[in-house]
Amino acid sequence: MKLEMKRNNIGREIIANDLSFNLGLSKNLSKEITDCFFEILKKILVEDNNLNMINFASFQINFKRKRLGRNPKTLKEYQISERNVINFKPSQNLLNLVNRKI
Repeated sequence: MKLEMKRNNIGREIIANDLSFNLGLSKNLSKEITDCFFEILKKILVEDNNLNMINFASFQINFKRKRLGRNPKTLKEYQISERNVINFKPSQNLLNLVNRKI
């Protein structure tokens, strides 16, 4: 199984290429699977405001009210608009893996 571990940013194309290489699938099929996977994740998150991926992480959409922000350099105040944000919470398994406890 080939997986480059030194990547800081990973895109759909890299995931599709790794799928293709590791599973012996065509690049087009790997790209379709990858795109479909992310579309499913987005659809679930938008519809349910919550997505739990067991043994990986959970994602949750939270609403943030408008608030007052300040530029620390100039001390000028700005109104930060209300918006939805996505919170990411890693599973204990993922945390253990990242911290090399497995």
